Amino acid sequence: MRFIKSKANEFLVVSKNGELKNLGVASSKFILPGQVATFVPARQFKTNFAMTQETKDGIALRFKGVIIYRIIHPETAVKLFEFSDETIGIEAMDKSLADISLGELRDVISHMNMQECIGQRKTTLSNAVREGLESVAGSWGIKIEVAQLAQVFIYDNDIREYLETDVRNELRLESCFF
Repeated sequence: MRFIKSKANEFLVVSKNGELKNLGVASSKFILPGQVATFVPARQFKTNFAMTQETKDGIALRFKGVIIYRIIHPETAVKLFEFSDETIGIEAMDKSLADISLGELRDVISHMNMQECIGQRKTTLSNAVREGLESVAGSWGIKIEVAQLAQVFIYDNDIREYLETDVRNELRLESCFF
């Protein structure tokens, strides 16, 4: 028998005979023979994702986004992710969340042109990421707090410079008439 205690920023999950019990944060317990204790982080986590994807009009755009989440049901999360070392479980969650985000984005972006992607990054694209993540978050024991596309920019320098020149020329013309 040994005494264990979780910190203020971690859950204590104890299992015996396949039954998991979340004892909460900053908990303590004597661990009896046959019981296993797992510490699951209770703080907020942030992961980033990035990808390059071609739009339906054939322009390659670079997308960068952020996901902020927290584990709210550690007994569920511990069934799916390894927490013997905190970094292993969190890195696996980060990678899985990023992969889902990228998959959702690829699907939506393939049906949009460049201007739609740039103009709708905070709405359509961020919503697609959030909805894709929320569809699995509960079954993983996590809550998505933020899921958004932070940046969209033209990947090809030549195309970017050409379009920037066009915009500058239009602005100069407009300023001459006002």
